Amino acid sequence: MKNSLKKVLMSLALACTTASFMLPTVKVSAATTAPNVTGIVANTYIGDAGRMVSSFQITVDDISKVSDLKASDFDITGNYNGIPLTLSSTVTPDYTDDGISLTTSGNIITMNVKPFKYQGAISFGGTTKNNFAVTCSKYSQLTFDASKVTKMTTRTVDDFTAGKFTGSNGITLQYRMYTSKKPGPQPLMVYLHGGGNDEVGTDNISQLTANRAAVSTIEDGRSNSVLSVQFPENYSYKIYSIPDQLKKMQDMFVTYKELIDNLVQTGKVDKDKIYLVGASSGGGGVFRFLMQYPDLFAGAIAISTKDTIGDYSQPEDIALPDFKEKLKGITNIPLWIVASKNDLICNSNESKYAYDALKSLGDTKVNLTLLSDDYMATLGLGGFLLHWAWVPVYNNYADTSVSNTGMMDWLFQQTKRTTPIAQIKGITANTYVGDAGRMVSSFEITVDDINKVKDIKASDFDITGNYDGYPLSPDGKLAQNNYTDDGIKLTITGNTIKIEVNPFKYFGGYITPGAVNCVKYPELSFDQSNITKVNTKTADDFASAKFTGSNGTSLNYRLYTSKSTTPQPLVVWLHGGGEVGSDNDVNITANRGATTWIEAGKDTSVLSVQFPANYGWAIYKNPTELPLMEKYNDVQYELIQKLIESGKVDKNRIYLVGPSSGGGGTFRFLMQYPKLFAGAIAIAAKDTIGDYSQPEAVAVGDFMDKLKGITDIPLWIVHAENDPTCDSRTSKYAYEALQKLGDTKVKLTIYDDAFMNSQKLYGGLRHWSWVPALNNTEMINWLFDQTKAPAQTGNNNGSTTTPQTGNTNGTTGTTPQTGNNNGTTVTTPQSGNNSTSTTTTAQTSTNSSSSSTLPKTGSVVDFSLMMLISSALVALGFVLLRRKATN
Repeated sequence: MKNSLKKVLMSLALACTTASFMLPTVKVSAATTAPNVTGIVANTYIGDAGRMVSSFQITVDDISKVSDLKASDFDITGNYNGIPLTLSSTVTPDYTDDGISLTTSGNIITMNVKPFKYQGAISFGGTTKNNFAVTCSKYSQLTFDASKVTKMTTRTVDDFTAGKFTGSNGITLQYRMYTSKKPGPQPLMVYLHGGGNDEVGTDNISQLTANRAAVSTIEDGRSNSVLSVQFPENYSYKIYSIPDQLKKMQDMFVTYKELIDNLVQTGKVDKDKIYLVGASSGGGGVFRFLMQYPDLFAGAIAISTKDTIGDYSQPEDIALPDFKEKLKGITNIPLWIVASKNDLICNSNESKYAYDALKSLGDTKVNLTLLSDDYMATLGLGGFLLHWAWVPVYNNYADTSVSNTGMMDWLFQQTKRTTPIAQIKGITANTYVGDAGRMVSSFEITVDDINKVKDIKASDFDITGNYDGYPLSPDGKLAQNNYTDDGIKLTITGNTIKIEVNPFKYFGGYITPGAVNCVKYPELSFDQSNITKVNTKTADDFASAKFTGSNGTSLNYRLYTSKSTTPQPLVVWLHGGGEVGSDNDVNITANRGATTWIEAGKDTSVLSVQFPANYGWAIYKNPTELPLMEKYNDVQYELIQKLIESGKVDKNRIYLVGPSSGGGGTFRFLMQYPKLFAGAIAIAAKDTIGDYSQPEAVAVGDFMDKLKGITDIPLWIVHAENDPTCDSRTSKYAYEALQKLGDTKVKLTIYDDAFMNSQKLYGGLRHWSWVPALNNTEMINWLFDQTKAPAQTGNNNGSTTTPQTGNTNGTTGTTPQTGNNNGTTVTTPQSGNNSTSTTTTAQTSTNSSSSSTLPKTGSVVDFSLMMLISSALVALGFVLLRRKATN
């Protein structure tokens, strides 16, 4: 036996030795040779201030050479938001956070960055900023600037084709053209660029990339074509008094007009919907083009107009007659004139005199907007940059003193067709309440005679300003990603045209208000001001009323009443501070707080009072606001008692839920009436309990004293870790205080940044933790499982939650949830746990390669380790064998 064992061990040792020689050598260093860069692509788009870079793609010969590369190895200089001067007229500094993240695919490293101006050198007031440079501290071969970029992509601009056209007068113009993807004649926007060095010239591209003018209508989701000629040079001030320059401009417009006529003849351009837009030198050009061809355009916008009409520096009584004489031929053209009141480059008097002249000529189609310094400052524009009045225009700014319609929407509603074919009798918007508020799913347009528009098709409609309701970009900046596909489906019943759409926020967004445009029949175009009725799913089933308590305080409220003939649960929804007022509507339509319970299939009533005003921070020490809140709670309590007395509400199943100010109100309502509620959910709670900014031990002790009366109420607390509005410590300290008081019914969910980002809740939207909470089926079912009635055998309360087996005494720590795909991790109460680390972070699982560190490649360490362990076991066997032989 001993000899047999010895032979086995000798064979195993030999096998291990042979295998070890066959193993490849494990590299100690991640890279022994320098990477070779074979190409660099800059991915850009056109922002308000020109071309902005959003990412770089660096191709190397072998990705394994840079396998340990991290985002922190890179640094960018010369990067800023494109607005070259601060409000104090100093050069805009570089970003302090470059916002770099890395991903890989094959041998390509994609470096996403915080968008910055591509080639944004500045020299002003003795201060200079150089163009961007990307430095890599770990691998110098990955350091680069614009000179090493081998390819550039520019969103939308790359879809323009380049062309050249020679007119009958022998003048040749270079142009760029975007052609609508929709069949048949479509609107055409003609854009006259400005006179800056980054626009005039011969490269036939700069006229598209200096600002958003040429791309804005396309990226806002319109179906129009765009034409922009590049002028080789700028013209002088007072061109009206320089005959040779004025003649040269007029000759170019002759060629321009012939080019437009050719496009109409191709069948791609609707001759009744050609629009003219220009800024600065282009704004002055707008007036001259209109004066030369008054019958060509259906509408125009002239921005920051250069002095092409007359001498604005003369006294008004002299200048005005001159302007009237020159503009008398354009009084029937819809025209919107826009300027900054204190423009330092092109004096706004040129715009004002043009407007006054047209109005005195009886023009009813001209509008004027003069932007104040204060408004421009909100855009970061001051000093010389007050000239940039085109920035809000190309973002569809709505001057509500003139119209609620955005300027670009207004423009595309104009048409030269004079006789309406059909008359609209009414427009209904069919909506529902989504995560971000009211969303429109369809429109119904009723006309006087459907036969007048019986050939209408879905492709004849175009929607602008439609987006999903989430207004921030991943970097936390205000954005509005309008749909590229409106998803329009059209049906006709009687005299009603129903347009089903890809659901969007009613009506439009923070940047672009919504509008529906009809190319074939402009009279069917409309915006929010034209809508005669709004239907809202579920919310319309809430009754509207007012209740006055015994203390004399009155509150508006909305009530959904269960259809059941027996008492059913009641959800009391406390809205947030953004929904205060007196319309008795926004409290149930700003988010899904009032409707989610019904739409989840629960047989329940829902009550939502609307508070007239929000309360301030630290209400716990406010001697005026805290008694007022308690008064409001008294009124709500009395109203709830009346509902119980009516026989519609089960007194043992009344639930309280609120977010933000309503989350803070939830704690206060529970503290005031601890016997009323069977369960509650407090989301993103405002600081109504105590001062969370104190040292934790002090704060928790204070919270324990305040919350000691609510330890028997099942309560689920929800917050985002880095909520920028309501500090998450209020929620975490409340949870810790209740645990230390022996509460076994309290739960806590904390969402981390990664999870909030996965929900498109970036930056300031990290306050919106009610969005995932109100979509959490598990949380909804948990709430409806709660009751103050004695425990029943079986589950007869209408809840869909399956009873849990095993430990139900609250001592289970963090319990994995099944069927929960919303990324939350729930912390269940810990018994005897005095640790302050009671929160868990909501985790999201991912197999993405989008981490900031690149993945490792070619590791053989696991196999090597296995062989070493095997060798050690063989050696141990020999030792034991020798010892046995000795014994």
